[in-house]
Amino acid sequence: MSSKAAGAVANQAQFAFVTMASVYGGPAHGCRVLDLRVWDGIDLRILPERGFDIGAAWYRGVPLAWISGVGEAGPIQNLQDTSWVDAFGGGLMTT
Repeated sequence: MSSKAAGAVANQAQFAFVTMASVYGGPAHGCRVLDLRVWDGIDLRILPERGFDIGAAWYRGVPLAWISGVGEAGPIQNLQDTSWVDAFGGGLMTT
């Protein structure tokens, strides 16, 4: 972006901003989330407790990510055998 274009904008949040929150209720209760909104319609839900995975994602209101029936879930404390299946929420990017 040129400096001339940047000078015409009073607040950079018009291009991109992040909101930090905590999930209330459900399997991800108490986990932090970062909601990123970028100019021209990209919205991402970043999950710091899940290795900064990208959960739900949209482009101009159209969902981009597959989300499982589990939805957002916190990290697994005692991973054993296939216990990850019970906490796999899907998403745009999973580590």
